[in-house]
Amino acid sequence: MDRIDLRFVFAVGWKTFSKNASGEWSGAAVDFDREGKPLQLPSALVPQEYVEWEVEVCDWETYCATLADGDPPRFYNKTLRLYPTVGCGATTVSIYSTQEQALDEAKAEKQKFLAFHPSGSYVAVWDNENEVVVEHCLVNEDIEGLRMRVLHKFGELGMPVEGITVYKEQWEESFQSGKTVESCLTRHAAFAGGPRLKPSDLRGTWQTIRRSFSPVSQHCLCFICFYSLAFQVEGCGCVNKMVLEASNPVERTNAKGCILLPEGTWSSIRKVENELVIEAGLLTRPGNLVLSRCKVTSSGEIQVCYSFFLSSP
Repeated sequence: MDRIDLRFVFAVGWKTFSKNASGEWSGAAVDFDREGKPLQLPSALVPQEYVEWEVEVCDWETYCATLADGDPPRFYNKTLRLYPTVGCGATTVSIYSTQEQALDEAKAEKQKFLAFHPSGSYVAVWDNENEVVVEHCLVNEDIEGLRMRVLHKFGELGMPVEGITVYKEQWEESFQSGKTVESCLTRHAAFAGGPRLKPSDLRGTWQTIRRSFSPVSQHCLCFICFYSLAFQVEGCGCVNKMVLEASNPVERTNAKGCILLPEGTWSSIRKVENELVIEAGLLTRPGNLVLSRCKVTSSGEIQVCYSFFLSSP
């Protein structure tokens, strides 16, 4: 097995990932409970018109500034949630909450993890004060500038999931740290009550290429290209392994254990032997899907698998 320097990995994929992931993203978000039921916005935030019309409001308008750059690498997300508006008020922008999250190799003392694909897809584990969030970003390469983010929230890894959030986002312009939200915000249609996948959409025989990455230490921040061939990478003071497995058919007979969500997404959290498997997927079109999987071993090590499936003819 060949050994290569981390800088070579950046040269292969980090620059392309940075180009595709960085920017200002406008969109909408829906919070779901662990069973997949959409949660309504706090009643105090809902405009009186919606109350009078007996409209349930479950969709947040959102704006996310993402930046991937640097050597050593840096990954930064700033997500804004906006007050809901209606009628003439829809022309105004008022920020309800701001959440900033950063992964920085120079400050990797906490359990933080990022693995990426040049398309802009990534898996990140955020260790916040009161929760651990496993975030899957899934890029639909059939539609330019569109991404879905599926976030799983835990009190701590290994405990039951507390909630799921789905973001649907469209790229607007280059990174501006959210300062242009008023001029660049695009109003997006609500999707909480939209159609969901059917179990039959996931059944069948799929051709798959599996790519997996296993960090030696979960406290080591690692930036890796999913598509690289089998090699070892030395960086951050430890040795990390990535393996590209051969393509082989996978038979999926049902969607048992999957929470089917709107916009072609789904979620699955299950125990397999001594591992916790946290999965998110996106059906980009019939017979074509993207799957992102994060595994946590009984010893607490994080293993990420990113898979792209194609149905057989």
